[in-house]
Amino acid sequence: MSSGHDPFGALDTAAASGPRAVFAALHDELAAARRWHALFDARIVEARLALGLPPTGPLPTLTGATRDRLDELSIAACLEAGWPLLADGHVAAAWVYLRTT
Repeated sequence: MSSGHDPFGALDTAAASGPRAVFAALHDELAAARRWHALFDARIVEARLALGLPPTGPLPTLTGATRDRLDELSIAACLEAGWPLLADGHVAAAWVYLRTT
């Protein structure tokens, strides 16, 4: 069964415009599918890469400015995932994200 929508095609198309476009397309796809946990993960990977950090694994020692910016981006990702989860009635899942803010 196919709805005719190809999320990987959207990412392939965005790839021609660079990493930011790929992340934007990925975020759009995940939000449209209401995959809030995956959207949070994508936002964190994007934030780490934007700050010149490894996308996964332990973080190196961060300067104050880098740590502050990562914290800001992490809180924004928490809100972006948490509020829709709460709106959908997934209180416990939302709390995981919203308690950090």
